[in-house]
Amino acid sequence: MFMNIPKDFKGFAGEPESELETIFLFGLFYNYLNLPFVVRKINDGFPDCEAIDLASGKTIYIEFEVLSYNYFLHGHPIDGCDYIVCWRNNWPESPIKIIALEEEAKS
Repeated sequence: MFMNIPKDFKGFAGEPESELETIFLFGLFYNYLNLPFVVRKINDGFPDCEAIDLASGKTIYIEFEVLSYNYFLHGHPIDGCDYIVCWRNNWPESPIKIIALEEEAKS
């Protein structure tokens, strides 16, 4: 659970326990993350999200997970996504770029 939630914070009071809650937090944090892409579509299957790379205009793929290592545990292909957006990064050796929302929430 967040210990130092600002009184004016509107959103989610706690740590996500599902991919849907992770997606919700991603939406809350999006404007603060200074990401190199804009979301085009969120899917109900793999990959969870299609986005447009702002520099190249190319489509990139994103998978949401509560824990980054779940990507591997779910059997997703290593070359199937450009980013894993997760709450907590527990896969430091991941070959896929990781955006860990827990780290962003602390800053």
